[in-house]
Amino acid sequence: MRQKWLLRLVAPLMRRTVQRADRILVSSAPMVTHSPFLRPLADKCEIVPFGTDLTYWPHLNTKEEQRVAALRRQYPRLVVTTGRLVSYKGFDVLIEAFSSVNGQCVIVGEGPLDKQLQQQIDALGLQDRVHLVGRLERDELKCMLHAARIFALPSISPAETFGIARWKPWLAVCQWLTRMCLRACHGWLATGMKA
Repeated sequence: MRQKWLLRLVAPLMRRTVQRADRILVSSAPMVTHSPFLRPLADKCEIVPFGTDLTYWPHLNTKEEQRVAALRRQYPRLVVTTGRLVSYKGFDVLIEAFSSVNGQCVIVGEGPLDKQLQQQIDALGLQDRVHLVGRLERDELKCMLHAARIFALPSISPAETFGIARWKPWLAVCQWLTRMCLRACHGWLATGMKA
């Protein structure tokens, strides 16, 4: 990763910090098993998953139902993905895949790769099928997830913890597509969930 040089600089400080801690809170077990800083201190680590409002995401009011219907007319074969536009999220892989996918993709998020991803979309001639929409307000994101046929997690790194991103589409009754390594998903992919 591009941050390797920075990691070498701050690694001694990170090691001292986690060694001095009484407890270390992490969002998932893979964070411990894949971290050279946390693995030796696994007995200090406590898993506290990210939370989300379980009552908000699955339910639509009348106005939201109408918005979902409009989105489904606009994007009849919609794939949605969300996240910060950074390299390990794998959005470039998803965009490349859409060269041979009959559908539309909406990428929700902001980040340093915004221009680079748009250039990739333009270079592949996918402007009519792949859309970078930036940050969406909560209500619009909820409607987008309900309109989606698939929620994609194209991450290419075991560092991805799939925090909040994993629950919102699940609560919105959306199918999942993930490119992530099974070892990083182990422990939270539910039986029967399409991955």
